[in-house]
Amino acid sequence: MILKMFKYDFMDIGKKLIPFYAASLIVSFINRILITTAGFDSLSIENAEFSSYQHFVIQFQFLLYFLFFVIIFGITIMTVFIIITRYHNSVYGNEGYLTNTLPLNSAQIIFSKLINFLAWIFISGIVTMISVVALVPFELFLKILINDTEFYNFIINAGKVLSDPKVFPLIIMYLLSVFFSQCGKILTLFLSVSIANLFKGNKIVIGIFSYMGISFLTSVISSFFTFFFVMTNQNNFKDGLLFPILNNGNIIIVLFNLTVCVILFFAVYFLHKNKLDLE
Repeated sequence: MILKMFKYDFMDIGKKLIPFYAASLIVSFINRILITTAGFDSLSIENAEFSSYQHFVIQFQFLLYFLFFVIIFGITIMTVFIIITRYHNSVYGNEGYLTNTLPLNSAQIIFSKLINFLAWIFISGIVTMISVVALVPFELFLKILINDTEFYNFIINAGKVLSDPKVFPLIIMYLLSVFFSQCGKILTLFLSVSIANLFKGNKIVIGIFSYMGISFLTSVISSFFTFFFVMTNQNNFKDGLLFPILNNGNIIIVLFNLTVCVILFFAVYFLHKNKLDLE
């Protein structure tokens, strides 16, 4: 049953976000086609004379770049809007009568919706990366850098750093930190919606202030942990021990974000189980 609810939510969200994804990819590939047909890669850096078509492409690209960033901004806003409205409508709105009569407990409902939104945030990130790669002519920049010896030195040094066995745990910890951070943001929205639905009126205002209050509280606590970490690692800073500093810092960040997620999850769970009031 939980998979059916996940599939239904997933498809409903997709209907709203996929048109934005399609628009960003179309704009990116139109720009890529223009760059390819204009033949910028055949121009020499020292003596670059543009044809009339190349001038047109350059001018038209400004419009495409502006349109692309508008679409990406729209994806970001729509993702947040959908998280709020989808959670509200499916739990506290008309759909809530069906959702809350399913043979699922409160934790399963919340977990299903959390994973659903995480999946769409991940998809948004992948689509954005593909769109940026297609939009921006990185190969033209590489053509300039490929003759620069400093660029080769940078690549060699970067390879040495990344091949260090100490780097891999840092990357894993960073990815975990990002994952739990995203979970915390979604659960903060869930909790704000849940708090707003404790009241009969002014739900939007209450939800906004709830979100601001929760975010401010977590930021203050995070700042405290950052200060505590800096004070307890002063000797490592003085000795230039980079990896111990980064490793300890990442562990603290991951544990903090995980703790915040657990607290927020159980807060949402408590309100859903004990204070549920359908419209």
